[in-house]
Amino acid sequence: MKTLKTIIVLISLSLSFSNAGAQSNQIYEKLKASLWGDPDFKTTEIPEKWKDESAVILAKSYEYEVKKEFFLNYVYENITLHKRVKLLDKAAINEFSELSFENDYKNTSFWSSYELKDVYFGIKVIKTTGKQNIIDIKDAVVKSIKEGLNKHEYQKIAIPDLEPGDIVDYFYVIKNSYVQQDVKILDPVYYLLVEQYPIVKQKFNVHVLRKMYFNSKSINGAPSLKQTDKEDGTTYSFVDKDREKTDATLWAYPFRIYPTLKFQAFFIRDKVLNMLDFLEFFLKDTKTNNSKTDITHIDDLVKKIYRTQYLFDYSTMQNTKDYLNKNFEKTTPSDTIVKYAYYHMRQNFNLSASSLMLNLSKVLESRKIKHDLVITIPNSMSDISDLILPMELAYLIRVKGKTDYFIGDFTSHSVFKSIKSDYQGNNAYAVSNPNMEDKPKVQKIVIPIDKSDDNMQTMNVDLKFADNGMDSLQVGINKTLSGIFKEDEKSYIITRLKYNEEVTAHLDKAKDKKKEKPKKKSSKELKEEKEKLQLQEQQQKDGEKEMKNSYKNEFEAGEGFRIDSYALKQMGIWESSPDLQYNVSFKLGNFVKRMGSNYVIEMGKFITRQLELSKKDMERKIDIYEPFPRTYVTKITFDIPSGYKVKGMDKFNINFTNATGGFVGTAEIRNGKLVLNVKKFYTHNFEKATEWPKMVEFIEAAFTYTQQNILLEKI
Repeated sequence: MKTLKTIIVLISLSLSFSNAGAQSNQIYEKLKASLWGDPDFKTTEIPEKWKDESAVILAKSYEYEVKKEFFLNYVYENITLHKRVKLLDKAAINEFSELSFENDYKNTSFWSSYELKDVYFGIKVIKTTGKQNIIDIKDAVVKSIKEGLNKHEYQKIAIPDLEPGDIVDYFYVIKNSYVQQDVKILDPVYYLLVEQYPIVKQKFNVHVLRKMYFNSKSINGAPSLKQTDKEDGTTYSFVDKDREKTDATLWAYPFRIYPTLKFQAFFIRDKVLNMLDFLEFFLKDTKTNNSKTDITHIDDLVKKIYRTQYLFDYSTMQNTKDYLNKNFEKTTPSDTIVKYAYYHMRQNFNLSASSLMLNLSKVLESRKIKHDLVITIPNSMSDISDLILPMELAYLIRVKGKTDYFIGDFTSHSVFKSIKSDYQGNNAYAVSNPNMEDKPKVQKIVIPIDKSDDNMQTMNVDLKFADNGMDSLQVGINKTLSGIFKEDEKSYIITRLKYNEEVTAHLDKAKDKKKEKPKKKSSKELKEEKEKLQLQEQQQKDGEKEMKNSYKNEFEAGEGFRIDSYALKQMGIWESSPDLQYNVSFKLGNFVKRMGSNYVIEMGKFITRQLELSKKDMERKIDIYEPFPRTYVTKITFDIPSGYKVKGMDKFNINFTNATGGFVGTAEIRNGKLVLNVKKFYTHNFEKATEWPKMVEFIEAAFTYTQQNILLEKI
């Protein structure tokens, strides 16, 4: 599958794209003349040291311009990426045989909001003879990717007849226009200086005009920006040469490892900044690069956050306060109040986790429950010491008591006292609620990390030959998912209506009241109920399809694969019953092979697919950022058919464990059944690169296990 070549890494809103029309010929011709006339994009030769690479980027240029129109309420954002790549082998030719680009986008709502995206791209191929072929952009085809309720459209264009030694020179320009009277916060950009191919030379330029704030920070050894003041604004730039490639690496957070420049531009009038004064922590001056935040004054930031009404949803807070007041006495233990406040707020899917944390803090404040607001940054982005952009802020709550505990996750299946994997092990600051103390207390902390057994996938796999003969197996799986694992499969069997009914029933248990008599439903309520049922039916169909595809891929089944049955046993959305549990059954024929009167069964594959490390993977120089500590437990029970005996059991007894994790397997015959017990676990969410050989030991053992078979020998 081709990789969609995105130009920059943007953390942005999900948008539904639609085709706004063809490129303006006049603008397109100007772009071609300007970009393809750049002297840095004339080079054709690569350094001798890179002659054995798959491809080399001869030149790369990134331009970002943002400005506020002087009299009109327009904010313009122009992004240009230009690359010149020399292809040296077949793999690179396959990679560049198609290129994909964003589509135009247009959005209008009320007079206060208008957005327009114009996209321009150009491609030319320089053959080894020196001949230049300009690709006709009219041949681009519009494709779409469905992302939830949104549809993302992009343009794909083929580049034919490529050969080793050819150069692909292409540019990609996005021109965004926004109507904003008082404030426009542009999307943040994380610019990596490394790519999958080495780069001879790359130029970076940001031009900020007309009273715009600009924040940026160079991290992990990225060059510092050079500031040049001009009459119409300020330019920030660097030139980087001789940048080695980076190979795709398992469990690596690029922004924590590789040279990165992160930046963001803001247009915000003083009257708005006064309302959002927590932004003053980040926005110091419109005439310079705001590249530092005074982390020692994090308590001032927290005070301003609590003063900023915009960050709080008062209807959500009030609804939760009303719920608590109606159902709990003033003498109710504080932990009970916190727990039910958490679960009541968890229903608000329209609010972000950060917003819910702040609102929950206000609710606890109203009940005089002592707690800290914990400030950190998601571990995939950077350390808290590199905080420079407002959107990087992530919030948790630490409730004070005999034993302090954290509330660190707000998802549909998160439970009380759970912590999102993005925050575990992070450096953070805990600041006491400033509205409950004269002087907030600040403490630098490390957020706790789960143990491997806190996040567990348990599978009991029952196998027997199907009723129609010994050419296929009937597979029954009882699956239990705990902790963070629940997020992967909750959509298979839990519809929104089922979820809401479960939540309502559970929260109503807190009430010490008689059930009210059901009221007669209005025609509007009946219509809404019908629509909810229709939505549930569609969600159930989508879930069944998702489950089928998941198990089909996991067990490498053919096109005729289907799920025979499945059932939800437990949702796993309360700390009293925290595990998601379901069972599923299906038939598989591809793991059974007949050999005369005997049968070979690929029994090892029933622990599901394991990582297969390549030769390149064996050596590692960068640290390991795993998703979270975790454990996989599998019990396989196989009914041995009458008249047969099992050979090859000894290969399933294995034990590789060390400080980073392990893989353990045992095999035995019990009551006419072959029973395999397997456990694989990862102890931590982070390891130094020096620990990689230890991890390789049990990862390799797990993969080898999947290649083991048993022989059913006719007695």
